[in-house]
Amino acid sequence: MTGDNGEIPFLVAGELNALRRRLLDELTALRLEVFGKERQAAVVSAVAARDDTYPYMDSHLGGEDNVTNSLSRRFWEMHGVTGFEPANDLRRSLDGLTVMTTPYCLRREIGVCFKDNPDDKIRELYLHRVNFRYRLDFDCVGCRMRVVKVE
Repeated sequence: MTGDNGEIPFLVAGELNALRRRLLDELTALRLEVFGKERQAAVVSAVAARDDTYPYMDSHLGGEDNVTNSLSRRFWEMHGVTGFEPANDLRRSLDGLTVMTTPYCLRREIGVCFKDNPDDKIRELYLHRVNFRYRLDFDCVGCRMRVVKVE
């Protein structure tokens, strides 16, 4: 490609880099503007079609559910929850409290599930991490495991 006078155009590398950065900035701004409008329209239509009053399965939430502010509390109240314990994240100590409930079961994972082996001798399991100790409580009927902070 040649210029009007027949010469090959030449740009200093710094000028070429500056042009490339400016072009990228302008394309990014345009993409964000278009994406922002599309996303906002999608969110508005999704919210309009959703029933936010569907009742939650429990009427009481414990500390491990971490209802920490008025917005989360209002959300759960819209779903029929009426009782709230102080959120674990806001407590000074978690000693004696359930810090997590999960369907993942370490007893099942290591092959000593009470459903499969009701006579298993291992009764208590603990997790240790540096200075922290957690007792594992098992709800075999509900097939859940609770992690409880030990003092």
